[in-house]
Amino acid sequence: MDEPCVLLGVEIDRILDSLYPTQLKSLRDLVTSRCSDADVNKCLQTRACRCDHLARCLLEGLRQWPYVLDVITKLCRNVLVRDALLKHEPKFVNELVVEALKSDGLKSKYAAATVSMLSHRLPDGVTLPSQAQTLFLRLVDNAAHKPSTATLKPVHSLLKGTSGMLLGLLSNRTLCDFEEKLFQILHNSTRRPPTDEDPLLTLYCLAIMRIVTSASDESLMLTDSFDQTQERLASTQPTSPKWNATEMEKFFSSSTDAPRTINLLCLKTMWACATSTESLKIRLEVLRLVGDLIAAIPSEIKDTWCLTNSALMQKIQQKASACSTDGTLQVKAFAFVTQLCKPVYLQMSSIELARSSVSSIEMLAKSFDEDSGTAWTKCVSALVDSSTSLALVNGIMELVMTARPLQLLRQSAALILALQTVGRFVEDRQDIAGAGRIELSSTKTIQRLHQLTEQIRVQTWDEQDQGAELSACRVAWSNARNGIAHELNAFFLRCLLSRQEVETADVSPSAGVSLLELHALSARCVASCTHSRGAAISPVTTTTIVEDNCSEVAYCSDWRQALHKYLGNDASMKESAIQKLFAKACEDLEKRCEGVEEPLRQEQEARSALQDQYCQLQDSYAHLESECIDSKLRHASVVGEKDELMLAMGALQRRADEVVERAQDLEQMLRSSTEDSDRELREMRQAMDAAELEHVTAFASKEEDLEELEAANTDLRRRIDQTKSEIEEVNRTLTGMRGAKNDLEIERHSLQAEHENLVGDHQRLKEQVHELRNTIKDHEQSQRDILTHRDAADAALAKLKDEFRNERRAHEQQLHQERAFAKANIQAANASHSHTMDRLAAQHGEEAAGLQRQLADLRAQIQHAEQRHRAELSKREDEADGAQKQLGRMQRRLRQKDQQIQDANAMRQNLMAAMGLGDLQQQQQQQQASLPHRTRASVARTLPQSQVDGQPTPPTPTSADLEGSLAEFDPRASITSDQSRRERTPNKRARARKSSKASSPAKTRFSGGARTRVSTDPVARRRPVQEIDGNRSPRKSGPKTRSASGSDEFDGSVFDESELFDRHDVRMYLGGLLEDEEETEV
Repeated sequence: MDEPCVLLGVEIDRILDSLYPTQLKSLRDLVTSRCSDADVNKCLQTRACRCDHLARCLLEGLRQWPYVLDVITKLCRNVLVRDALLKHEPKFVNELVVEALKSDGLKSKYAAATVSMLSHRLPDGVTLPSQAQTLFLRLVDNAAHKPSTATLKPVHSLLKGTSGMLLGLLSNRTLCDFEEKLFQILHNSTRRPPTDEDPLLTLYCLAIMRIVTSASDESLMLTDSFDQTQERLASTQPTSPKWNATEMEKFFSSSTDAPRTINLLCLKTMWACATSTESLKIRLEVLRLVGDLIAAIPSEIKDTWCLTNSALMQKIQQKASACSTDGTLQVKAFAFVTQLCKPVYLQMSSIELARSSVSSIEMLAKSFDEDSGTAWTKCVSALVDSSTSLALVNGIMELVMTARPLQLLRQSAALILALQTVGRFVEDRQDIAGAGRIELSSTKTIQRLHQLTEQIRVQTWDEQDQGAELSACRVAWSNARNGIAHELNAFFLRCLLSRQEVETADVSPSAGVSLLELHALSARCVASCTHSRGAAISPVTTTTIVEDNCSEVAYCSDWRQALHKYLGNDASMKESAIQKLFAKACEDLEKRCEGVEEPLRQEQEARSALQDQYCQLQDSYAHLESECIDSKLRHASVVGEKDELMLAMGALQRRADEVVERAQDLEQMLRSSTEDSDRELREMRQAMDAAELEHVTAFASKEEDLEELEAANTDLRRRIDQTKSEIEEVNRTLTGMRGAKNDLEIERHSLQAEHENLVGDHQRLKEQVHELRNTIKDHEQSQRDILTHRDAADAALAKLKDEFRNERRAHEQQLHQERAFAKANIQAANASHSHTMDRLAAQHGEEAAGLQRQLADLRAQIQHAEQRHRAELSKREDEADGAQKQLGRMQRRLRQKDQQIQDANAMRQNLMAAMGLGDLQQQQQQQQASLPHRTRASVARTLPQSQVDGQPTPPTPTSADLEGSLAEFDPRASITSDQSRRERTPNKRARARKSSKASSPAKTRFSGGARTRVSTDPVARRRPVQEIDGNRSPRKSGPKTRSASGSDEFDGSVFDESELFDRHDVRMYLGGLLEDEEETEV
């Protein structure tokens, strides 16, 4: 058990059980420093009935201690606590928003509390404050100014809970600015250096875009205010059309931008699976965001991406399979993989690993604590099969029966989610439904259902099982167990009711009874617990106490009547409530029984037909199983061939890798030589540039000196011209200035001397210009020499490059040849493998078609055999009816023969009296009277020895016909049993006859006296009556032929059932009757 969760539960119980308001500092320290969101959710799940009381304590503490706001910020991330707070204080969100806007910065506690309160969808009856749009815009501006995960996460949380309502309050221009800022953040995040990269910033931007596009979609519009606002703005601003999120949708639905988004999500997933520098919390958050984003991309785009990026898909699967250190991380990675690609694109090893991960109950609980089971549900929905579903159901059933109350209460929501997720596939997936019916037909499962039913009926509660968690709610535990049992029962009922006609699984009736009983018990809900009733404490006013004290006399006068009335009202109210409860329960049970018994009756009717097919399908199954074993053996041999081919391909791949490494070494040599030549050329060019720079510098300085000399020379010439003009003026004025002639002469001499000096200076300047021109010529010659050296170096470099280029071309040609050879070998191996697999697939298809044809032939033969059997049954029934009718006719004929025998005896007596044989009449009568009552033993003693030994005389044609008719009829072939025939035809003793038994039907009957007939036999042949044996056959044989009616009307079935005659005696008796009939006619 987690220590932070236990400590948090103890602290919450201390606060709630306290009779007076207490400090919440310990709770603040636990919540903010030691407990994560998962710990808070697990703790509050076991105390869901006390969240209302906890919300009251928090609101009362907030009025006294400001630090309670930190506790509210943390706890209201749980929906139960947040809804309880809004239930007690509906205007609490408005107050938080107002305080958050009053504060200077967005990092205040009120802003964090507001975002935490609005991170989930508001309950019914609570409206979104209008100031929330101002807070949202401030958060967006802050994120645009300082883009990071810390500034962008509040925007995402706020939009996740109030996307439809919040966007409906914003204007067109505001939405456009928000879109522009979001694109700016996304653009800046992609241009960051790798060292300063934030792994969650880009994902939060895309997640916000997904929320906005989902909320602005016309088919998913959540509020009417959005449309009304946009229509009003469109009507007042003709130049601005109605805002839509088309640009944001391109990241998820465009054929050009959506693949880039998928690539980004794949890279983030591989980073989260492989990195070890970041914390586990950040890696889980990355996988949660990529799982939400990949769900927004259409499946067509994802399928196209999977077809074109198979290598990247394989890497993602390898990364997901490798991150087995944390199960929750692996489940989230597989959830992303299953949402991105269909199972046909995934490796079998990855699918099996994912199924083993999601089939674990422990992994289910961890995933539910992390993200309410979203990733687990997505993974199961994509990869569920019969074995995974059965493993989950069996694990949940075992956990419900053996888990401790607190553990079951914590994991109840996760277990119910798992059963609901698997139960949704029963109607669409017949393999899951069939597996559930097979599991339900086992004795172990039925025993578990009986035990679970008994546990729910008894509702045992062992206080020792809870340990330190004695404050866990017993009613909540009972409701949680009932909910899990109800979903478990619903899963098995869906499996049982979705059975097809060809299903062969035999579910015992006791399983159906157990399911119905468990359904009835688990559907009921236990009444509310004492925690919820104790939370609502109404304060006692002082007015009531004052009124009681003032009216003491009146109160005591009729206290008996008041007590009687109070108890009577209470009893009547409880009685009516119990009657309503039982009436409602009975009505509910009747509806459920009517809805459940009808499918059971239909299933019982179908069971009789399915039972007949079971034996036949068992034989077909054995045959198919043998063929499947043969196919598996052939598949194993093909897999061996495939492994050999893969080994050959590995050798070719290694050879290709060696060739590639050799080519890389040659390229490295070429690259190094090229770099050396480039470096030498660069040094030569630098030297040439330095020389040119010095030459240009000197030339520029000389040109400046020359320009200065030319300027001085120009100045001197101007002065000379001025002097000449002045001399001319002096010469012109010389005649008028004779007085100053001497002065002018002196001045003239001085000017001439100065002119000579200037001429000398001009000559020196000319010499300097000549020297400068010679220097320039020398520099030009040195420059030509440098250019000559550079051309030679360029030629040598070009030659060296040509040599390296030729050598590289030769190596590339050799590399291409080796690659082509390796590629041809790989293609040949792949073609051989593909041909082998195609041949095996075709052979498997032919074998499957043959098996299907054989199964169809077997079904046709079964139908033909059933038709033939029914025809035989009807024929045998007709034969039995005919035999019964023949028996009645034979009985009538026997009665007629008895009458004829009696008449013949009377006639014989008369003849004997006329012949004078009256002395023997009394003896003959005694003998005849004793014959019908003789036993079979006496008859056997009187028969000849050959007849006693079982060797009758050769049969006559009449006896042969009679035996043939007896052989053709088989009384056991009739559908009517012997017992029913005895009930229908009572076994009566035959009438006493005066004739004795005969040895065969062809012999004459036995008679007690001599035969009387009209003939000419001599008297000498007569013998005395005393010498005639009454049990011996006469000498004269019977008639050779008999009528066809006698043969057709004979039926030995009745005589077989009689206690007086066996078949041999019947033949002798009928032979005697025929002779008597002939003698009577004569």
